[in-house]
Amino acid sequence: MKNISRINTIKRFSVFGLIALCLAMMLALSVCLFSASQKANAAEVQTDIFSEDFDGSTFSELWKDPVNAELQTGEYSLRYDGNNGRWGACISPISHKITGDTEISFDLQVSGGGWIAFVFGLPRYNSSMEYGDVGTWFFSDVTRLMDDKKGTSGGPSDTTMDDYAKFDVSPWEFSKASIRYVLTKKDETRESDGATMYKLDLYMYEAGENCPSTPQATYDNLECDGYYGFSSMGNVKMTVTNFAVQENGKKVFEDNFTQSAFMFDNVNVPNAKWAVTYFDSSMLALGPTANVKIVTGKEDGSITNSRSMTRDVRVDKQFMFSVEAGLSDISDATVFGMEFGNGEFFAGLEKTGQGEYRAVTVASGKVTETTASNSISDSGNVTIVFEGYHDGKIKITVDDTVYELKGGDFAGVFKVGTKHIGEAETQAGYVVFDNAYMQSYSYDSIPDAQDQAINFKGVRTYEESGETLYQYYVNENKWLMKGCTSPLYKVGEERNFVQFSESDVNTLFGPKQKYSEFICRFSITVTDDTAKNDTAILFSFGRKIVSGAAWDTPYLVFTKKTQGMEIAGGGGVSGEASTGEISFWNNRDSENDLISYNVMIVVIEGEIEVYFAPSDAPASEMSVLRGLFTYNDTEGYMAVAGHNGASFRIGSFAVTNINAENTNSVQDLTKNADVQEIGESLLLSGGAAATTKDSFDEFIMYIKVKPVVNGRLDVMLPNGCGITVSEGRVHGKGIKEIYSDTRTEDMLRGESGILCIRVQNNRLFVGWAASNEPIKLITEFVAEFELPKNIDRGELIFSSGDGSAILLEAVSVYSLDAEIEIATQDYDPDLIDDIDIVKPELGEENQSGETGCGNVVKAVSISVASLILVIAALVIVVVCRRRKRTGK
Repeated sequence: MKNISRINTIKRFSVFGLIALCLAMMLALSVCLFSASQKANAAEVQTDIFSEDFDGSTFSELWKDPVNAELQTGEYSLRYDGNNGRWGACISPISHKITGDTEISFDLQVSGGGWIAFVFGLPRYNSSMEYGDVGTWFFSDVTRLMDDKKGTSGGPSDTTMDDYAKFDVSPWEFSKASIRYVLTKKDETRESDGATMYKLDLYMYEAGENCPSTPQATYDNLECDGYYGFSSMGNVKMTVTNFAVQENGKKVFEDNFTQSAFMFDNVNVPNAKWAVTYFDSSMLALGPTANVKIVTGKEDGSITNSRSMTRDVRVDKQFMFSVEAGLSDISDATVFGMEFGNGEFFAGLEKTGQGEYRAVTVASGKVTETTASNSISDSGNVTIVFEGYHDGKIKITVDDTVYELKGGDFAGVFKVGTKHIGEAETQAGYVVFDNAYMQSYSYDSIPDAQDQAINFKGVRTYEESGETLYQYYVNENKWLMKGCTSPLYKVGEERNFVQFSESDVNTLFGPKQKYSEFICRFSITVTDDTAKNDTAILFSFGRKIVSGAAWDTPYLVFTKKTQGMEIAGGGGVSGEASTGEISFWNNRDSENDLISYNVMIVVIEGEIEVYFAPSDAPASEMSVLRGLFTYNDTEGYMAVAGHNGASFRIGSFAVTNINAENTNSVQDLTKNADVQEIGESLLLSGGAAATTKDSFDEFIMYIKVKPVVNGRLDVMLPNGCGITVSEGRVHGKGIKEIYSDTRTEDMLRGESGILCIRVQNNRLFVGWAASNEPIKLITEFVAEFELPKNIDRGELIFSSGDGSAILLEAVSVYSLDAEIEIATQDYDPDLIDDIDIVKPELGEENQSGETGCGNVVKAVSISVASLILVIAALVIVVVCRRRKRTGK
């Protein structure tokens, strides 16, 4: 939303520089708790580009070069359009406050959810609305009036949000509501504190009609002296016009919003009539409403966006643009829509009859593509949504009607407007459009996040009363340990784990590195034999900050239930919860020894796969998919947490980056004499073959490949079975085909790309994404084969048949074994690792507290220092404000 009264903020360097210094010192203290980590890969990212309501007397900086297009201005108003989540936000008149009989009136249009309030008794014009302030709260179906306990409370400090009267009237019921408050000062003051009390009458009726003689709401004994204003929470759109205040029949304040401005942050602004507290300036506007009108019938009309579109073929959807338009009066042979690619083509809707429209593509002045006509209800404005895809396709949607056009290259400058496609002039008409909104989609990827793993076997020693004590070492520069502990032990003991004791969602362990596509492995051993139902262990991922409660992020939750263990998603994670007999809380074997469970979580392109089994179970048990979930943005940190007093151990924690563009994991291949090396790539032809140096059983493999001559690639597993991928086909060798789809026809037909092969649970899956296609396609398998049982672990062999040549640019193979080899990292006294500034206490019983003992004193010391500096900054603010008041 464009703010006509945009504020140029005055920077008070002397005051805020000192505050910034205090905060910088606080940050410097805090930084030692969290090491910086590189931004890792992400999948498809959706970005809001702009939202434009065209309000104002001129086009905003988003638009230029209007051709046969003009702004139609409407009435002047104060407007709010947003989703405010902060309590106490307020918009108040600056120059008037209530001291006696007062009448306040204005017109109000509202839509959306949440509520709007008009509150009284504010101590200053720039006050925030306090909890339980006197006022009217407008909801979509009712009005609540805060009644101050019918005047019997001790004042606002004794008022609660539960004290209200309810009236069955709401501004949502009117196309435009006229609101009128009549406040009548009472002779008697409040007995408890002498406060002036008022009777309030509220009238609400359709704007333009006569005010009813009887108020819709009335109430005695309200404390209203002071300033007043609007507040809101939730996703609400509000338009205020004709605001006026009278005392004894005389206007003492009015605003028709033609010469008005906002004052933000108490910074003086010429013509400012309204003080804003807490509201984001992007949600507010003053001035005229407007829309764009183009006259049709002969000439084209358009406005040009000031920024260009870009394309990222690694994602499917490229952009979304929506606009509200009135099409019913458009001329014949005229298309309303968008011009793309610096004038490459135009795509939009043409009216073909009463309420009938078809989609049309125009290029080089000619209609190049049309669709069938469909009915659209065009009696008012319709929302038209344009979407562009990686292959140039344009999808146009109006309500439930969808049109698809082949489109073209839409990268570059774009316009919104009309295109005349007839040979002759047609009858005059027009199109009016408003409220444009645009999103873009991209593949936000820094794919080379480093793998991290710890087996908790690195040793650190202490001397305690002449006795040597040991602790398994955790480098807290690389690992987050919050509330969990690495226990001390003596010679002959083994405690290579991290202990969670009576933990909650703030007890965390995980790497200080972001990932989005990954395999995470760890072991879980529950140590509480009497855990109650609903005790849970969480796997939190997609975390935007290292620390913070697991509930506040996407997560998987493993919960103890009477019938077993329930696996479910939370924090926006989709997927069907399931309950199985295998439960982490079945924690003792027949010998009464603790049972450990191996856990493997595989995250690829927004899909989250869950595998687990007892650590001594057959390997095939770890191939059983226990849960499948989805979440659109998995990029971020990850951590294990507890809930409801869960006590358990974490062992051998490893994270492997499996992004398809990861260059850190490229296999070093053994080559026979016929293989030609071209840079870092291998040319396979004739008898050339390359073999992995490592052996694999179950795995995910990405092969970056480029066909040179008659593209063909053979990939062989141990025991002589495998697949052949040739131009447009996938053949099994010694394996049974289960299915293949038509996308195999595009494989290795001259286009380079990524070949994905996944072997798991006696199945072989094949995926493919050409270099000009979205990467996500590699997970949408084009073929599946059944493997013979008991294939041996072994090397993988790559070759190309006679008469064919193919370039292997990179091969990355990721094991799906339940356990992987982890190198031990011992303590290095020369390494600054932020660990154990305070030495852990001795004794297992001291390890049972929720917060553990590793870094508690350090954290408290830093927190206290930070708190002191925050208080210092706040004192500076208060002193400066007092000086400002006394200087007025």
